[in-house]
Amino acid sequence: MTAIINGSSPSITFSDSTTQATAFTGSASLLTSGTLPTARLPSGTVLKVQQYYDNGTTTTSSSLVGLQGSRFSYTPVSTNSKLYFIHSAYTYINPTAGYPAGGGYVFWYLAEYNGSSDVVVSSANYLWNYQYSSTYGQSIATQSTFQISLSNSSTATRQFNTLGASAYGSPFVLGCVQIYLTIIEVAN
Repeated sequence: MTAIINGSSPSITFSDSTTQATAFTGSASLLTSGTLPTARLPSGTVLKVQQYYDNGTTTTSSSLVGLQGSRFSYTPVSTNSKLYFIHSAYTYINPTAGYPAGGGYVFWYLAEYNGSSDVVVSSANYLWNYQYSSTYGQSIATQSTFQISLSNSSTATRQFNTLGASAYGSPFVLGCVQIYLTIIEVAN
């Protein structure tokens, strides 16, 4: 059988005058090479997983402040996907001298940077943190984890930050010892 490339369209014309389009229309199990477009993947398929770690910082503010050294950047694979976040941090409250120890709590959030400010995207995550004793300066670090999901409609890079505050403000010092963030992008 002789095959003739038809110059007027991207197809192959066979000697019996039938044509075969260059686009593949068979079963995906027959593919031996090439790239499958993300739009063809079933809903729930994991497209990308990215993990971040930060040492965190401290504050005495009762207003929300960034607890990471820098924002986490993420560039989505697909324009129509879902981003799942598993966010975990070891935080503590340390009372300064002159204020009775005994415990307190912090609240922290996941926020997305919109180009000028951090916008909260998660519900408040309250973390109670009790002291070992009434001695000033002693505190314990407690792990707290939450999960959220966000819709994604662009492949533009997005930036995320951890915001936190001491429930009582100064003289309590809120500290984040370690921050972990895992972003899982799945086909929608």
